Amino acid sequence: MSTFLGKTLLSTVAFATGFAVFARPWKEDSRTVNTRSLDEQRLDIIKDIKNTKGYELLVNDRKFAFGSHSSRIPKTYRHQYVSQGLFFGPRQLEIDPLVFVNNEDNELQAYYHIGDKMASYDGKIHNGVLSTMIDESLSFCGFPCLPSKRGVTAKLSIEFLDHVQPDSTIVLKAKVRESKGRKVIIDGHIETVADKPVKIAQAECILVEPKWFKYFTWLSLF
Repeated sequence: MSTFLGKTLLSTVAFATGFAVFARPWKEDSRTVNTRSLDEQRLDIIKDIKNTKGYELLVNDRKFAFGSHSSRIPKTYRHQYVSQGLFFGPRQLEIDPLVFVNNEDNELQAYYHIGDKMASYDGKIHNGVLSTMIDESLSFCGFPCLPSKRGVTAKLSIEFLDHVQPDSTIVLKAKVRESKGRKVIIDGHIETVADKPVKIAQAECILVEPKWFKYFTWLSLF
């Protein structure tokens, strides 16, 4: 039953369709995009992340470019995104996720911190929250490989291996496994930020670009 629930995420896939159509690739027009201010976030968490070995390795890796989640989403539309709207705030998603992108090898790593208001009835972080993070980040990782840089989720499979405790920092890692024409396959997983990381979930996302997208490449969806 747990495997079935873990892999059958129809609600997440439905959300992914809208998200994938309207999201933009990594590069943005600085005139329309503003990152979240530091006073909206927990600075102690950001400081702790920056002191980790994994973060330091990414900073020193020239293949990876650093940014924040909100930098990819125009401020006007931020509230329409689950992780930047409904879920963002004190005791929820308490930092603007710190994102590293490697466009050369089609990889992405993102740091999140999840507060206790995201817990389910069992006291653990709800898997639906994690599913949303996985969906968003794997989609962003795969978008640049599509002809129009946008697409929709054809399939999202997630296997949950462990639970996340409230008030925890996690890192999501994604990499494009296969890219051919209007189809991209991305692998990813979530793990704890620790000296000995614990893998929480692993996933596969299949993105496709509908044929009719080519007729709207001139249209700025924002």
